[in-house]
Amino acid sequence: MKRWSFVVLFLMVFLCANINDVYAHPGRTDSNGCHTCRTNCEKWGLSYGQYHCHNSGSNGSSASKSYVQQYVYGCTDPNSVNYNSGATKDDGSCIKKVYGCMDSNAYNYNFNANTDDGSCIAKIYGCIDSSANNYNEEANISDGSCLYTKYKTRYKKIKYKTKYQYRFFSKKGKVLRKGKNGKKMIKSKLTINENGDVVATEIVKENVMVKPVSKIIVTKKK
Repeated sequence: MKRWSFVVLFLMVFLCANINDVYAHPGRTDSNGCHTCRTNCEKWGLSYGQYHCHNSGSNGSSASKSYVQQYVYGCTDPNSVNYNSGATKDDGSCIKKVYGCMDSNAYNYNFNANTDDGSCIAKIYGCIDSSANNYNEEANISDGSCLYTKYKTRYKKIKYKTKYQYRFFSKKGKVLRKGKNGKKMIKSKLTINENGDVVATEIVKENVMVKPVSKIIVTKKK
């Protein structure tokens, strides 16, 4: 009878030990008596991967108290644009700094920049074509105001004149000499805009190339 009593007692102790093992979370502790939870974490009120410590109870009891270290997740890289000085554990959210001008009204605005580097340049409108008459070396944005000079040469007919002999009697008579037209060259200076439209014209030179020959008519006396 005593033998069976001993067997029953042994089985009860064994079962109780197994029940406790169900709720235990294995893993070696470090020098501080702490480790990371990997098994049965919810049973202990922990999250998977949480670092916590087990401190020995009073009077050398094997009972333990659980100390959970609370993390503050965020970007821990001080060189990132979203660095969180209060974060204790990096969550992979760090955003690399991209330096540039962040003023959308500036000439050199950088759409991809997230950190202003003080390089912004103000927009200055004017003619930015160095070959134009009114080139503005300080301008960095074209306003369509450029003007250009173009020279044009054309030729014009010079109509001959008719001379009469005894014309105080009559304008009809015998043609003594036929008239001949002359020709002259006219050089003009044109001012044109960016669209090619002429906005101003100035004649700079006229040169008679062929002189006209007058027509002579001899009239009869009355």
